[in-house]
Amino acid sequence: MERCKLPETINAERIVLLRRTHEHDNQMWQAIVESKPFIREYLFWVDNQNCFEDTVKATDLFLEEWEKDKEWAYDIFTLADFKLIGCVGPHDIQFSNLSADIGYWLRLSATGQGYMTEAVLALEKEMFKAGFHRLTICCDVNNIASGNVAKRAGYKLESIAKEALHHHTGLHDKATYVKFS
Repeated sequence: MERCKLPETINAERIVLLRRTHEHDNQMWQAIVESKPFIREYLFWVDNQNCFEDTVKATDLFLEEWEKDKEWAYDIFTLADFKLIGCVGPHDIQFSNLSADIGYWLRLSATGQGYMTEAVLALEKEMFKAGFHRLTICCDVNNIASGNVAKRAGYKLESIAKEALHHHTGLHDKATYVKFS
């Protein structure tokens, strides 16, 4: 597979995925602040987000990674009120293997409404159209909500790796879900 780029905007029924840029750093910081205790349980990077400037630096990194085709980060916005509700995007992009991992998180106030399943399905549609064959979603086995997103989007449990994830509470088992084009 030759290198490709996904569109900077991906539309879905109730949401739109927009390439992460500095334009929305303030909304991103607000989403992180609202959700930090909730998402910290499963995401290692949360402890590095302690002020608005940290979010700006993270956006800088995501912009660099986009240009290098290493990670394509999208902010998720509701169409109804254009509120930033989280992020989704492929990382560990391997063009030679036609594969990538999909990572995501939602702000606490947007959980339980099907937004992330909708985001994953919209993103994977573009990825399969671009030529990817294997997509994976990895999460802490204790992160039931994240695992349920994978299952609702049609991903199947492929493996559980013992003590493969490290975050503030120690080592945790990692579940890997897979879907093929």
